[in-house]
Amino acid sequence: MRVLLTTDVMGGVWSYTEELTDALLARGHSVALVSLGGEPRSEHRAWLAERPDVEFTALCYPLEWMPEPEPGLTASAGALHAIVRRSAPDVIHLNQFFYGAVDFGVPKLVAAHSDVVSWWEAVKGEAPPDDEWFARYRRWVEAGLAGADARVAPSAWMAGRVESIYRAGRVHTVHNARTPGPLVAAGRAERDPLVVTVGRLWDEGKGARDLAAVAGRLAGVGRVVVSG
Repeated sequence: MRVLLTTDVMGGVWSYTEELTDALLARGHSVALVSLGGEPRSEHRAWLAERPDVEFTALCYPLEWMPEPEPGLTASAGALHAIVRRSAPDVIHLNQFFYGAVDFGVPKLVAAHSDVVSWWEAVKGEAPPDDEWFARYRRWVEAGLAGADARVAPSAWMAGRVESIYRAGRVHTVHNARTPGPLVAAGRAERDPLVVTVGRLWDEGKGARDLAAVAGRLAGVGRVVVSG
């Protein structure tokens, strides 16, 4: 089977893509990978260099949740359509909502990793603003989910929120995971007293500000390291 995957270079979706790509290759499938959201970084390129059988294309178009996604987002659909025609996949696994509404002539699965509306409700504790940006975003997400032949989310909570907010059809839960490989092979090392958090610092949902607020009370535990 030939699978076309879309990904982005902004965060955890790339890690998800690495795991899924390796699992597909190990089972004898072929993969065409398309990244969006910006230029791939050096670590992305290094990972790809070790997988020469992956047909990779970088499309530096914006993502649907960015502040000013147009006109680039609409233009990206045509670019992705051209890749689909060239690559001739049997199925498309989309890690963005927007492209679920595009008729590629191929079965489509949409993975709902996160969305701005449920994020806002969970982090802000209130409904998001009733403005044109959110209205347009909702339309895109609803259309993408409705156009998909199958929908998945990484947790039952996320699946339920997507079904409720966007009146989507059934969203199946497929949990995220990481291959332990090098982490296990390294064995258990001596550890320094350390508190570490890793995540996007601009994302309130990651809680870095909360950790910073109590860092002074953790002096007896060890150093506090924030990376993002």
